[in-house]
Amino acid sequence: MTPAEHKRAWYVRNREKVLAKAALKDKTAKAEYDKERRAVKGDTLRAYDRERAQLPHRKAIKREWSRKRHMAVKQATPNWLTELDLLHLKEIYHLAVVRSEATGIFFDVDHVIPLHGKYVCGLHVPANLQLLERKLNISKKNKFELM
Repeated sequence: MTPAEHKRAWYVRNREKVLAKAALKDKTAKAEYDKERRAVKGDTLRAYDRERAQLPHRKAIKREWSRKRHMAVKQATPNWLTELDLLHLKEIYHLAVVRSEATGIFFDVDHVIPLHGKYVCGLHVPANLQLLERKLNISKKNKFELM
């Protein structure tokens, strides 16, 4: 069965659910629906996500994304950085791990000026990095706002 056929068969089996979800145009209603769904089927959904991540095409997608991210960071890292600057970069990433373990809140290393922004591109240097909670970093997306 091709992926398109599989998707079509799934849609036929779950048409009512799809239409009910599509009817939730209000963001708060959709958020509430998703929250209830995760509360009821949380373990099942997590198991499904883990299984899905092991599919060959999903592994290839993740590998490609990781390669692109690695190349973006490499290209944005200037060759004029000193050994001290490189050590500082490693310490920032290490600090994110230590804070996450100590507080139980996940911290990410964020580029203040994104590496690939719409209007401006930043560098991978210590002055352009900050520690943010994962929720804040995800909500920031790939934006740079002047203050």
